[in-house]
Amino acid sequence: MSVSTAQPLLTLTELAQFAGGDLVAREVPIRPTEREAWLKTPILGASIDTRTLEPGEVFVPLAGGNTDGHRFIEEVWRAVIVSVGAGS
Repeated sequence: MSVSTAQPLLTLTELAQFAGGDLVAREVPIRPTEREAWLKTPILGASIDTRTLEPGEVFVPLAGGNTDGHRFIEEVWRAVIVSVGAGS
């Protein structure tokens, strides 16, 4: 299931704040202006299924009856998706 919009839903920073979590990334720009722009990266949608993720969307792992979405976080990191909402 995927939800996508033409207008950004949130930025990476806003998502982390609303979720009460931390923003975790493999690489963060070193230059302050580039880092500021990166933190304002828009989130264009969300999905609970890694197979439907599009660039700019966030993966929301959910524990379900058949599988636990948290098992796919590594796959999301390898695919260089913008961010992962890793709540339990």
